[in-house]
Amino acid sequence: MSGMAMVPELPEVPGSAAPPGPRPTALSSAVWFVALLAGSAALGLLGGLIWGEVAPRVLLQEVSAGTAEIVPNLKVFTGGAEYGEPSVQGVFELDE
Repeated sequence: MSGMAMVPELPEVPGSAAPPGPRPTALSSAVWFVALLAGSAALGLLGGLIWGEVAPRVLLQEVSAGTAEIVPNLKVFTGGAEYGEPSVQGVFELDE
């Protein structure tokens, strides 16, 4: 049956009867909100602590000023570039 053919069980007019059951108070809603917020923060903290222990690490060895080595065949040249002013530190020439 399509959604257009379905009729609501309760009338939807202003002033109609409220659905059965007690309506939550503002205090209980605030308590639930704070509890859910604290639970979410606790789960996030726990996840962050777990990831901090099991995350893969990259070990950098500083070879000289402005040069770091990640693995024996990969060097990173950091050079003396300033923020907002890139600087070319070297050019790699590859033989084809």
